Amino acid sequence: MENLSEKDERCAAQIYDLLLQTLDDIGYHYQRNDEERQVHFEVHGDGLPMELTITVDGERDLIRLLSFLPFKVPENRLQDMALGVCRINDVLINGNFDLSAERGRMSFRMVQCYRDSLIDMEVLKYMVFVSLNTIDEYSEKLFLLSRRHITLDELEDDGGDEKPAAAEAE
Repeated sequence: MENLSEKDERCAAQIYDLLLQTLDDIGYHYQRNDEERQVHFEVHGDGLPMELTITVDGERDLIRLLSFLPFKVPENRLQDMALGVCRINDVLINGNFDLSAERGRMSFRMVQCYRDSLIDMEVLKYMVFVSLNTIDEYSEKLFLLSRRHITLDELEDDGGDEKPAAAEAE
């Protein structure tokens, strides 16, 4: 683990404890790695299964949420996928999709800084619920695009408006 000041260590530990309390409050089952201040869990929505990892980074005062989509993009589809990711990211309010051209892996990422901030359970729930709604809305479309089952224009159908997920998911 990082070499943190006592204050930074205490703050990161408090945020991590709050994260665990939040996931317990939601009722999610998760695997925890206390040494890395990291949790991992899976959620099933309407589309593809979603695996999320949330890490409290005490060195940078960040809460990082990362979800790898459960498919690999074929090399010959990288250009269309990059355009699709750009189009989707352009309408997202929080978080973004990433595409690794080297590995063909897609992920969703959301980050929240907690430096000199008051973070409560609602902020963490917002991160989780907005991320889950966004991933659920777009992951299957991205998979279909990667397999040429839909076009770039079809990717945007029904996907132009991000929904306020936090209120719906509670």
